[in-house]
This record gives sequence, C-alpha cells and structure tokens, in this order.
Amino acid sequence: MGYDLITNASDDSVLIRFDERIDPKIASKVRSAVLSVRKAALPWVTEIIPSYNELLIILDPRQIGPTEALGIITEVVKGGKDSEGLKPRLLMIPVCYGGELGPDMDNVCSFTNLTEEEVVRLHSAPEYLIYMIGFTIGFPYLGGMDPRLETPRLEKPRSMVPRGSVGIGGKQTGIYSLDTPGGWQIIGRSPVELVDIRKMPPSLLSAGDHVKFVPIDKERYEQISRAVSSGSFNLGSLTGEERR
Repeated sequence: MGYDLITNASDDSVLIRFDERIDPKIASKVRSAVLSVRKAALPWVTEIIPSYNELLIILDPRQIGPTEALGIITEVVKGGKDSEGLKPRLLMIPVCYGGELGPDMDNVCSFTNLTEEEVVRLHSAPEYLIYMIGFTIGFPYLGGMDPRLETPRLEKPRSMVPRGSVGIGGKQTGIYSLDTPGGWQIIGRSPVELVDIRKMPPSLLSAGDHVKFVPIDKERYEQISRAVSSGSFNLGSLTGEERR
C-alpha cells in the first residue's frame, strides 16, 4: 500500500499519511488501511480515525508501547489489500429541498444563476463519496458535488443549525448530524437520524460509504419524520420512484 509516511504521532497513536490531495484513489487507500487494521482486531487499538488523506490510530498505552505498535501496524497495513475492488455501501438519503427547510436556497440560486429546480437536480444527481466523518459525530464530508453548485459559506454563521440540514460550503456539501452552529448554505433537510448513541458505532454513515440524495416533498418529509420517531423507518423503505 503506497503511503507517504507512517509514524508515531504521539505515545498513544500512529499516523499513516498518503498523498496530500483530495482524490477518490487516495480515499480508497485510506479505506484499505482502515479495513486492514479492523481485520487485524488488535486488542490495544481503541479508535480508528480516517480523514481525506490520513489515518490516525489511537492506542491504549497501558497495553503496548509506541515503537512496538508502530512496527505491528506497519506490517498489518503492508499486507492489506486495495479496497477499490470492494463494493461500498450506497445509502439513499431523502431530502426536502427549499422552503422553510432550505432557508438558503435563494442564496445558492442567486450566486450560481441556477433555478431552484436546477439546484435540486444537480445536487441530487451524484453518488457522493464520504471522505471522512468530522466536525461533529456523524457529519459526513462528501466529495463529488457538481462545481456549478459551489457557493461561499455564510458571512455570519448561524448559532444553531437543525440536525438533518443539508448544506453547501464552498466546493463541499454535507449533512448536519446534530443540532449545532454552522455556516454552510442550507438548501434542504433530511428527516433521517444520522446519529444514534444507543448503537455502536453511533454514526449511520462511515468514511468510504456513498450517499445519494433523494428529493421528497414536505408531506413525505413529515411522513418519514413520524416513522423515524416511532422507530419504524429504514432507508430501504423508500419507494422505487423515490430511488430513481
């Protein structure tokens, strides 16, 4: 596996760094390293944190020293297989665009010179790659947004953005997984809960997964919201028409 650097980032962590660019091929290498470390089931690994081009592995220093851990992880990663041949998960995420659930849709339309219908069509067309989970637990950083949708962040961030909000920040798009401050342009909201602290892992989404947004109307949004609240909704229950 072609990494640029593998080293002890601290006494309780190992850092693996790949080429410094945002690229699906680099993301595949990161995912391969994640899968290799997980498969090894090393009892002293407490957390595995992937990013765009790096992987940070947190260790329990009471069980192993940094030098020994570095040697073992180097061998584990060296023997790992490329993940490009592995089929990633594709999750269909319903989104109600515009209106009160997408308060910045007009901003995006004005900046891009696109109609709301065009914004929705372009935003919901790709299968986005999740490069990393960050900012808050469960927040996916998605790659593959149409460059025609690129819109600057808000000049003044909101003190609170509702969970499920789908936003655009520069060249990126993502979903707010929790109620949190934020400065991305909000163009819609999903009724799906991305975080469930009763589950392990608590995040619905993972780095390496793919996401496709499914446009829904307000009535369907409310219907799914009720099903989510009652625990009766799953992503597989979207209709065939909605999945297109």
